[in-house]
Amino acid sequence: MENIKLTPEEFLLYLQSTNYNYEGLRNIKMFKGKHLIITGGLDLRGLPIKGKLYDITVEGPLNFSNTEITWIEDVTSTRLVYYDTPYDRHLKKLKKLRELELANERRQENVWDINDTDKEGEMANACFEYAYIQGDIGKFDQEDLERLAELQSRIEALENERENLDLNNEFENEKDTELFDLITELDDEITEIEEGKTDVYDFVKEGTHWSLETFRSLSTEKLYAVGDEDMVQRSLEDYIDSILDDVKNYFDNSYLEQYVDGDEVANYFEESERENIWENPENYNIERSLSSDQEEEIWLLEMEKDFYERFGGRPPIYEPTQENSFNVFDFTDIDDNRFEYKYDGNNWILYKNKKLVQPFQLYDDQDTEEIESERESRISDIEYEIDDIKENPDGELDEDSVEEVLEDLLYEITNYPVDKLRDYGYEDFSDFINFEALKDDLRDEYDASELNYHSSDYEEITINDTVYTVFEID
Repeated sequence: MENIKLTPEEFLLYLQSTNYNYEGLRNIKMFKGKHLIITGGLDLRGLPIKGKLYDITVEGPLNFSNTEITWIEDVTSTRLVYYDTPYDRHLKKLKKLRELELANERRQENVWDINDTDKEGEMANACFEYAYIQGDIGKFDQEDLERLAELQSRIEALENERENLDLNNEFENEKDTELFDLITELDDEITEIEEGKTDVYDFVKEGTHWSLETFRSLSTEKLYAVGDEDMVQRSLEDYIDSILDDVKNYFDNSYLEQYVDGDEVANYFEESERENIWENPENYNIERSLSSDQEEEIWLLEMEKDFYERFGGRPPIYEPTQENSFNVFDFTDIDDNRFEYKYDGNNWILYKNKKLVQPFQLYDDQDTEEIESERESRISDIEYEIDDIKENPDGELDEDSVEEVLEDLLYEITNYPVDKLRDYGYEDFSDFINFEALKDDLRDEYDASELNYHSSDYEEITINDTVYTVFEID
């Protein structure tokens, strides 16, 4: 068969020119006997097109919802949509007829006999009992069943009697008419008894609802979910997990704040709190340690002071240096004498111009009052300078102090996490929830009513010592 390609727009123009008569379009010479290929999706929704749609390929989705298309044949597309059409209603009718046929087969085989059935049969019976309790259906009582059995037996006997009649015999022909009328009366009585009543085979298994099975009543079209205790618990677990995956859309902050995990909040803020301490230690009464330069400066000053006090040195000194890892103090005095104050492993000893000297034997002349005054003044200045340096350390913070302050701050956050979040403007607490605690409480709080979006009602029906939870969902 020859193909002819049309864009969706071209096809719709041709269809419109035939007043949306697809059969008429196919009888146009250029299309007759050819297979139509539509190069894209085709949207026929709501158009006044009716009858049969056939011999067409749509290279995309085909939607003919809300039309009067009754049937399709040799139609292909990537996706077919046909809500509210005769075709849709026809398929549903065929499906229901098939379901009725299968239900009748089960009825004939009595596979869901409550006294001899499997778990599926028990669940079907539980749905049947629930629907009856809710008043959705009527069911035969023992008197009905006995009367129906009696009527069926009488009809069967009458039918057998009719089969043995000779209809060519006038008397027997009249007898057949009487028997037929009697059978009709009995059928009418059966119809009257059956009106508004059904049995378990009115229910067909349709799908699942969470971990529960679902059954639909063919007579009422109502859908029911059913399951035993394990199935209900699995369903609730899955339902709760779905809530926890999207917790902020189920609960507001006023509810969630009781589940805010203090440790989570503390962990979240730990690094920023530590950085804040390091950047603003004065706000936390944390002192810095002396820098290495300050420590060296203090050492030089202390050694200079020691030189004055222990050896009777005269100020000022020049070019003081430390060498050999604080084991040698070198300097020059005002007379260009080179001193080396050295630690020999046990004591500090002093060399003047590379010669060992004893305390207060550094100079040939005696100290004057002016020299003594200068020495005392310099010692006093040294003590002041050392104190000033120690009072103004510019080295690193004491890490132990930082961690101690941080520990106190985190302890406060852990105990009052919601306050911390609010102080920082957080309106969404869902990232800091103790999900295990919330899940445990939801497990204790929720029951099968949470699974019923229809009305939150449910019943527990006992079938053969097993308790089944049943509720309507559609």
